[in-house]
Amino acid sequence: MLPGETLGVRPREESEAVYFVFEGEGQFYLHDRWVDLGPGDGVFAPPGVRHGARNPHTGHLASRFVLFGGSVAEMPSYLADGLPDL
Repeated sequence: MLPGETLGVRPREESEAVYFVFEGEGQFYLHDRWVDLGPGDGVFAPPGVRHGARNPHTGHLASRFVLFGGSVAEMPSYLADGLPDL
């Protein structure tokens, strides 16, 4: 995410979502508040809980915020094949 960018805060009724931060510092909205995150942090959003992300930093020293994740229900089948049951 570029400085000042926000990804929509919304609930996903059908499934949980998982996100991990790879680079930079930003914030993740979970339920009713923004939580600060940095490299190596992860966050879990249960079904129906409002969630989103933002890079609140601005100005010439602001850096990008790189996170990866999404709904577990939307995991491509080739990633799920052969995974052990936990």
